[in-house]
Amino acid sequence: MLFRYLLLAFLCISTLSYAQRKKKTSKNSSQVTSVGPYYPDANKYMPKKKKVKSKDGISRQAQENAMVQREVVAKQKRKAEKVLAGTDYANTNYFGHKRPPKKRKPEKMKFCEICGIRH
Repeated sequence: MLFRYLLLAFLCISTLSYAQRKKKTSKNSSQVTSVGPYYPDANKYMPKKKKVKSKDGISRQAQENAMVQREVVAKQKRKAEKVLAGTDYANTNYFGHKRPPKKRKPEKMKFCEICGIRH
């Protein structure tokens, strides 16, 4: 009888110690966990290489092109301001139309594609 209890105690102790041992995880396992994530392709997760900048910085020709482009944009803005300062665009009744839109009853109002307002 004592032998049975000793055998049972030995089996319980060995089972508990076997259950609590650390398990080996393989890198090729398909199971993904927060402890051991699995990445199928390590190249996808590598940081990208930074582009090498030239030692001289910006070239003189690029600076000149930038200056010319800035002047063109400023000229276009001045021209747009002159156009918008005209009589048709300065008056708020025109809403960007050549003539002021007709005033209709609320049930007969139409959506205007030019200004996006019902009138």
